[in-house]
Amino acid sequence: MECISLATQNISHGQVLEISEPPHSATIKHWRRVIRGKFAGLFGAGAQSAAYWGGADNLTASILFSFGEHVGMAVKLKTDLNELGKKNIIKQKIKNYELWSPICFLLDECMLDNQRLEISKKIQNEADDPETVNEILNLLKENDLTDMIKSEAEKELKLAKECLLNLEIDTRPLLPLTQFSVI
Repeated sequence: MECISLATQNISHGQVLEISEPPHSATIKHWRRVIRGKFAGLFGAGAQSAAYWGGADNLTASILFSFGEHVGMAVKLKTDLNELGKKNIIKQKIKNYELWSPICFLLDECMLDNQRLEISKKIQNEADDPETVNEILNLLKENDLTDMIKSEAEKELKLAKECLLNLEIDTRPLLPLTQFSVI
């Protein structure tokens, strides 16, 4: 019950974090904090709950929580990566001001300060304008974020694998979950 209660608190905290900063100017760091609370924490809570149900000690349950969180982050990144090639989904995310990792990576990692500010203002003020949407689509295409996002997902999976390798139990059945092709 404590695990589920904490997961609920984390989701609420993630939601508050999400609305605390406009998505069109959010950094990758902000995106990570929100997704860790709202999404990846559920994976962690599931893994931790399974550990407790299996009679594991607190340390094992805690490590499995971290494992689940890292897998959850990787799953979200892979989901965002799969959406990257779908024009209608991208348009919807822009128009609905959704916090989405490709836009965060684009603005935070690929744009100079003045470009970032200009694009952020356009998204904030003209998200329904087809020209703005097309400009964002073109920037996403020009800055091909595929490798960057996949690399971030693989980093999370590497951390998940390290969690498993730190356990004193047989984690071989869980190791496939740390492969990009499996999630």
